[in-house]
Amino acid sequence: MRGRALLLVLPLLLMSWAPVTMSLEEARPTREAAEDGTYDVLMLGNSYTSQNSLSSRVQALFDASGTSASVSDLTGGGMKLYQHADNAESSGNQWNTALTTNQYEFVILQDQSQVPSFPTTESMWQNSKNGAIRLDSMIETAGAETIFFMTWGYRDGDSNNAWLNPDYPTMQANLESGYNMYAENITTAERTPYIAPVGLAYKAIYDDIVADGGTPTDQGTLFYNLYSSDGSHPSTYGTYLAACVMHSTITGFSSIGLPDPFGFDENVRLQLQEAADSVIFDESLGYNYPWQNEAEDGREIVMIGPFSRQAELQYPSDQTEDELLPLVIALHGFSDTPEYVYDYFQGPNSVTENRHLLLTPIGTENPEGKYFWNGPPACCDFYNQNIDDVGYLSSLIDTAVNHWDADPERVMLIGHSNGGFMSHRMACDAGNKIHTIVNFAGATYGDFNQCNLTGYPNIINAHGTVDSTVDYNGGEFVGEPYASSPGGAAFWAERSGCDEFSTLAGTLDLVGTEANETQQQEHLNCIQGNRVAHWKLVNEGHVPIFPEGSLINAAFDWAFNSDDAQSTNGGDNGSEPSNLWFGSSDGTNVLIEPGGGSGFTVNITNNASFTDIADIHIQTNTGWNMSWNYGDGDPANGYTLQMDSDSLHWIQFAISVPEISMGQPLAGSKHSFTIIATSQHDGNSTTWTFTVEVLPWNGVEVAAQPENATLDPGTEVRVPVTVRNLGNEEKSMGVRVRPVSAEGVPIPGYDPAISFIHNGWAIEIWELYDVLDLGPYQTGTVQLEFHAPNLPAGTMWVEFSTWSSGASQQISTAIIEVNIVRERSATIEFLNEDCALMDAGDLCTSEFRIQNTGNYLDDYEIEWELPESLELQESQTLFSLERGMSTDVGIIYVVEGGLPAGLELSPTLRLMTADGIEMGSASSTIEIATLCDWEIQSNTITMDDMDNITLMYTFRNIGNIADGLDVTLSTNIFTEYGLIPPFSEEWEIGDWEPNHFILHDIAPNTNVTFTAWMQLPRNQELDQTAEITVEMRSTLEPSIIFTNRTEYEILAEYWPSENIEEESKWDVFVDSVQLFWNNWNQILISIIVTMVGAVVLHRAVVYRQRRDTEWAQLIASRHTEPEKVEDWMGKFSEKNVQTPQAPISSEMDAEAFKLAFQMGSESKPKREAPTDDIMQAANTVFEHHDEKADYEAIENLTDVLLDVSKPHEANEALTPAESKPTRTIRHPRKKATKTMRDSTDDDIDLDL
Repeated sequence: MRGRALLLVLPLLLMSWAPVTMSLEEARPTREAAEDGTYDVLMLGNSYTSQNSLSSRVQALFDASGTSASVSDLTGGGMKLYQHADNAESSGNQWNTALTTNQYEFVILQDQSQVPSFPTTESMWQNSKNGAIRLDSMIETAGAETIFFMTWGYRDGDSNNAWLNPDYPTMQANLESGYNMYAENITTAERTPYIAPVGLAYKAIYDDIVADGGTPTDQGTLFYNLYSSDGSHPSTYGTYLAACVMHSTITGFSSIGLPDPFGFDENVRLQLQEAADSVIFDESLGYNYPWQNEAEDGREIVMIGPFSRQAELQYPSDQTEDELLPLVIALHGFSDTPEYVYDYFQGPNSVTENRHLLLTPIGTENPEGKYFWNGPPACCDFYNQNIDDVGYLSSLIDTAVNHWDADPERVMLIGHSNGGFMSHRMACDAGNKIHTIVNFAGATYGDFNQCNLTGYPNIINAHGTVDSTVDYNGGEFVGEPYASSPGGAAFWAERSGCDEFSTLAGTLDLVGTEANETQQQEHLNCIQGNRVAHWKLVNEGHVPIFPEGSLINAAFDWAFNSDDAQSTNGGDNGSEPSNLWFGSSDGTNVLIEPGGGSGFTVNITNNASFTDIADIHIQTNTGWNMSWNYGDGDPANGYTLQMDSDSLHWIQFAISVPEISMGQPLAGSKHSFTIIATSQHDGNSTTWTFTVEVLPWNGVEVAAQPENATLDPGTEVRVPVTVRNLGNEEKSMGVRVRPVSAEGVPIPGYDPAISFIHNGWAIEIWELYDVLDLGPYQTGTVQLEFHAPNLPAGTMWVEFSTWSSGASQQISTAIIEVNIVRERSATIEFLNEDCALMDAGDLCTSEFRIQNTGNYLDDYEIEWELPESLELQESQTLFSLERGMSTDVGIIYVVEGGLPAGLELSPTLRLMTADGIEMGSASSTIEIATLCDWEIQSNTITMDDMDNITLMYTFRNIGNIADGLDVTLSTNIFTEYGLIPPFSEEWEIGDWEPNHFILHDIAPNTNVTFTAWMQLPRNQELDQTAEITVEMRSTLEPSIIFTNRTEYEILAEYWPSENIEEESKWDVFVDSVQLFWNNWNQILISIIVTMVGAVVLHRAVVYRQRRDTEWAQLIASRHTEPEKVEDWMGKFSEKNVQTPQAPISSEMDAEAFKLAFQMGSESKPKREAPTDDIMQAANTVFEHHDEKADYEAIENLTDVLLDVSKPHEANEALTPAESKPTRTIRHPRKKATKTMRDSTDDDIDLDL
């Protein structure tokens, strides 16, 4: 008798997460706690379990939910299930001690993170599967139950196995399938493992983000944050989610509302708890848990079948040991689920009322999310998914028969709509397994020739006459026809040898209308011993109501309980059954290498007492080539063999193992082949199953031709080379390099090695670890590092070779070429704009920088393009620079004198390589500054007999720009006077008044002469001095002022006689004194002059010496020696710029350079000018003439006596007047505002 443990349900792959709302009360389990009231749980795992101490987190949730539990773990880094099994089977080992001495309720098994996702034929997967079986056996012995810890896919897929697990969804699906198959392999009728679907909780969060339009793998999402930084191990979020799933798997309690030990944000904690609940309490996923294993209304429920599509099996809870019961399989309609058929057919009630097993499988989800069965062509594989539902349902029948005491002679399919179509396909393709099909509102093939003959089951076609979905009278879907309800029955009647026309056998009230609306039409007298009926539901549609399970009850009675019921098994008509036997027993294993083949011979015997005809074919899912000399030559298509009673026949065939492609078939993988012989007598089959085990084969290739590379001289570059394991087992790859010629011929003296040095090149292989232990068709990449010599050109050819450690004689090679590429480039740029504005005739210092921006040492030369009015002096013209180096070069610009203001001079520097290649150029613009200046050419004074004074002045514009002259005349007496301006077409006269005029646009180097006049007054009663002042100034530079003052003594006239009074005594005395003076004045004056002169001379000499000393000190304090070329050139060498040694250019000594510079820069003689202090002192003397008259007299006398005085050159042209002396004063220019060209202490000052 089978045990009462439950099987797990395989959740549907890729099902989207639909959150489940469930209260704690609703979620409480019905399972009672352990006998001692405490759940003792042992977790066997690796770093996924140990990280963040998962066991203690599960314990914390147990405590928070009020559940008594004790959770412990045994872990090791990267441990696989078979390694846990090895430890558990080793006496004295901690694992062994834990399982043999402790009493656990549950032992949780976690495999290495990748292995469950591997193909089932891969040796590591097989090892883990066998390890699970071994562990479960020990767990069962210890009285505990097994729970598999389904882990999660890597966040971004498995990069080491990208061909298998390119991304998270794919890897998660593969892990899910792997864990389910682990469980399937240890499931028996007496023992069923459970699965804690932690990976599906991860997937629920992933799917939720996708549904919201997000990208789960984006940084910051909850899914992203489930992982630690490596994208594999769990973060604290991931560990807590796993703990919630574990807790609910064992207890059935929801985690919602429970605390977390990490102090998460409340919203994050709730999302994690809801994700765990969504997979534990969503019944549509079909999972089963320990707390669900309870009887319900006299029934018990288990899940059976492949874990990719498990089905619920219900059976009476009081079924006795070895009691065989009928098996009823209820098939849902298109887009429905098993829950629908529970309600529609009332199957669960029938389990206890009619006492049978009820199996409710689920179809396959199509792209629209609707479940379907792959029945006859008309319905309903609308997307051509080609699901093998016949094989699926057949395997469920076998499982129920072999493990759950289903009677193989009493298997009934009842299907609605698409399920009815599927029941007909089962009757055609697996009729030998079916006792009865009940097709309600479905149909069979439109072309009955498509219905294979595999047996003669009982047939009921039940159909409403007004069905508008599946037409009672037949029709078509998507161009594929289906038969009418009576027509389908007629097909089967013809095949079964029944009466051609049906007979009304009775009526039924199936829909509860108190009228027998259902006509039971039946084709009687079937030769094959089966029954064929057509139940016509008059005026009923596609979905009539069957109260209290009337349809299933009536069909069950018709098939198994009525007087006419037949005990059929695919058409057994009660005669002697077929008896075909193969001469070999199952389990034969044949070793064949990839690309090889083998011939097989097996015998078959007809042990029956009659001649039988057998349909023989070979079944396999390998897709490998098979051949024999029967039929069409393809064993998959089969052939017909007629066999006399007790006759033996030999069957010969050949099987070829394909060559390795993308790592398949794997070494050690076993591939099953089954020869099936089906008797045409009764449809019974006999089989012989054997396996072909693939031998190892090793090979390697360079996955892609490596890219040739280039590099700079003296640098290094890495070239990645990817190799692929072409073999069918895990192996390490060897890699080596050696130098070869351009034609690929090895250089003598070099064997393949990890590194070598040749002609200044050094080549090494790096990251060898990446080609160790490569799985089948897996790739690894090493790095070839090339170190180039410091040469401007060169090429290295390298032969890269690789081989598998399992087949060192097979070597794959590739030639890699790496070239040194010299890049020549350089820049030149001015470093400042100090010379953007220069005076004509001046010089200026500047700098430019050149830099080698190429990748190798280069020699450079500077070439110039200069305008005629500009000279240039440079300290160096030839340079040699390493790559990346730069140097700053000093230059002197010398501008020709006399150039007009605003003239722009544009010098260009060209940087040339030594072999004449221009690397770059730099240009600058020098603008000639404005110079406003005037000088007096001549000055004359005349007086005519009428006492008219005429003054004539000649001025010259010695600046470099057209200027104007503003002239003003003034006198200190009331008289007639005026100005006479010059008239010329060369300039314009503006604002002309008697005492004032302005001249405009006087060109440079132009003379201007004008006249001033004044009439001396007569008949003056008193002596007085007449003064005429002429002031001249520049209009562009008003600070340039010339002032000329001319003085005349005007004597009073003698009075008329009529005004003379009588001479007084005083007058007589005065006349006497005057007479004495007139007679002796020469002698008296000589005496006085001699005496006074001696005193004055002494004071003058002392005063002059004192003033000379003061002026000398003043000039010395202001005077700075002009900088010499060697001085400013030295400053450039002070810059901290590493300048390579360059070829030595021609040199000149400092004095020669200075002389050459002066000769090149002087465009006209430079007059000696007094300093600003001297000019200011003179101006002060003139403005305070009366106060300093004595000292002026002393100065003049001293100059005469010492014969050292010298008139200012600007006044030498003035003609001395016969009258009183005149004085022309040139006022100092106001200091101009500094421009960008303002001098600094480092500038050369040529004025001293």
